[in-house]
Amino acid sequence: MILLLDIGNTRIKWGWLQAGLLRPGGAVAHGRHPQRVLADWTQAPRPQRVLAVSVATQQLNGAVTAWLKRHWNLDMQLVRPSAAAAGVRCGYANPDQLGADRWVAAIGAYALSRTAVCVVDCGSALTLDAVDAEGQHRGGLIAPGWQLMRESLHRGTARLPLAGADAVQLFATDTDSAIASGTLLGAAAMIDQLAGRMAAELGGSATLWLTGGGAPALQPYLRLEFRHEPDLVLQGLAVLAAGIGGGRLD
Repeated sequence: MILLLDIGNTRIKWGWLQAGLLRPGGAVAHGRHPQRVLADWTQAPRPQRVLAVSVATQQLNGAVTAWLKRHWNLDMQLVRPSAAAAGVRCGYANPDQLGADRWVAAIGAYALSRTAVCVVDCGSALTLDAVDAEGQHRGGLIAPGWQLMRESLHRGTARLPLAGADAVQLFATDTDSAIASGTLLGAAAMIDQLAGRMAAELGGSATLWLTGGGAPALQPYLRLEFRHEPDLVLQGLAVLAAGIGGGRLD
């Protein structure tokens, strides 16, 4: 059994790969304090390996590594982007500049689709990555996520509140609703426009994938058809853990 970790800026997600099958484990907001998550693993059986993707701080990675060493005498193997892995060839001239979460999510989407894909990850940042039908990663885009947009408006202006309204409306009649609606609908419109343009460049038959913690809030407002897979990074890790196509580990 292999423990798979997706360590993000705000959450840690984990799953278990056993007999070639991915079994989701859980997801917890860590608040930069991994003890909130690690306590859930104390009752779990000892895995054979730990394979991880992390975009978090070295301090958080170090805390997780120390726990794994202390409780299971295991090291955490961090996946890093490489020139090629699992049938996907990296489009970056310097793969180290590509986020490991983007790389592994693209691998997961391509393995599940076996056709051209566009992957939209709705986390703290909004990222889009395209892989053509031959497995060539064509590159992608990065923009602020809708929650980060709200925080930026609040921090960067003198009088705008940190929006918390739930109702989304095109013609908002108060400031809180205008910010909440503008950021969510704006992010959805950006995703539709950019993913649609990428799909057209890939020949028009690309599978569109949606993942990340902000995806459920955005999906109702998207006009294009996306496949929502909350565990897309874990799916990619499962492909790499199974040894399909190699990869690069720390």
